[in-house]
Amino acid sequence: MRTGLYIKALIEPGILDWPGLIRLMTEKPAKVIGIDKGTLTKGKQGDVTIIDPDAEYVVDVNKFRSKSKNCPYNGWKLRGKVLHTIVGSEIRFSAD
Repeated sequence: MRTGLYIKALIEPGILDWPGLIRLMTEKPAKVIGIDKGTLTKGKQGDVTIIDPDAEYVVDVNKFRSKSKNCPYNGWKLRGKVLHTIVGSEIRFSAD
């Protein structure tokens, strides 16, 4: 859901482009916490999130994996669905 919210708030109004958003979601946090990650350069660990930038979905708190159902975005139509997350060469998340 966060990716969809970032797209709605930053990419759609033209505040950021995709490369800028990706940097803010990868390189910048890695630098803040002092880890050598956040890029796909040779010799680095290739943790990857695969996003379909055009896939639309509606936020539905009843589909959350968390027990918490508090969400001010319930019912919002967003785009930019995360399809897979790969960490340490293993698929750790796949969309339903």
